[in-house]
Amino acid sequence: MRYFLFASLLLLSACKVRSYQQAQAVPAAQKATYPSSSLSFQPKFDKVLYNCVVDGRSPLGKKYHLSGLLFIKQLDDSSTRVVFQNQMGISYFDFGWSKDNTFTVHSIMPQMDKAALIKTLKKDFELLLFKHLPDTYTGMYHMPKDPGKVYMRFALSKGFVYYIFEGAQLHRIENADERKKVIVMQLAPTAIGTLPESVMINHLRAHFSIQLQQLQPNLIKEENDVITE
Repeated sequence: MRYFLFASLLLLSACKVRSYQQAQAVPAAQKATYPSSSLSFQPKFDKVLYNCVVDGRSPLGKKYHLSGLLFIKQLDDSSTRVVFQNQMGISYFDFGWSKDNTFTVHSIMPQMDKAALIKTLKKDFELLLFKHLPDTYTGMYHMPKDPGKVYMRFALSKGFVYYIFEGAQLHRIENADERKKVIVMQLAPTAIGTLPESVMINHLRAHFSIQLQQLQPNLIKEENDVITE
């Protein structure tokens, strides 16, 4: 928890994109150590369960707090589902992506049924799951202030995203437009093709955060799954 609090303060204090302007291209030999296709980075899993805590404040300044379980599952038809429930089993939202990445809102609480919020949450999970990315990255860089890491850049329909690696492990995800960072995700070091054990997502404009902590596989119920076909 202390690590996440420190990381949050550090990232919030560095929300401008000026640091990207000092990017230096990674040598070709180092580029060759990473896959070139975005599909190669997509995590492979059956189902993963996280403790999930959401904290934020509304445009009027009112604070809010949600907590529960976030369940991510890949189904037999290659679709993906993400369900967030409270401790009583009441669903906050149930999102799905088909094999071709068509997005569907299966259900959502009326209080959360806002186009801007759905769009933001959709982007969060697509960035985490490497969905809706171009086939290949547009560049790979070192940053002078963070020389030990590799910044892999993908263009988005609006802005861009950097996946930040140290060696073969993903440490951070940063989404920005041409003016400011929009989303910063701090991850526990994560091997390529897997989901992180912990994630701290800071929305620098929407003013809310999502904290995820993976639970052990034996805590995931085999019967009465929260996600069905």
